[in-house]
Amino acid sequence: MYGLKIEMSSAQVLTILLHRGLLGFVIGISVLRIHWAWHGIWLGLIIGVPSIPGIILGEGRLAYFVMGPVWGFIIELFTSIVFRAKAVKA
Repeated sequence: MYGLKIEMSSAQVLTILLHRGLLGFVIGISVLRIHWAWHGIWLGLIIGVPSIPGIILGEGRLAYFVMGPVWGFIIELFTSIVFRAKAVKA
């Protein structure tokens, strides 16, 4: 069989889904008033910070921290540009 085969445990899949869900939730409730792209990138970095001790100890994956800003940008792109969701004024 050809192609990319990635073996992941169910715990890893659950962690990834919870990370992306938490990131989307935090972006949705955030009251930061900065450009949408920077908003997603910064919150992606902040949400990825708890993975740093695992990376240092060799038990975590660097991708959880590195991909946080990327996914934050993608989430913001879809909510702000594609779906044109407006921020609620507090």
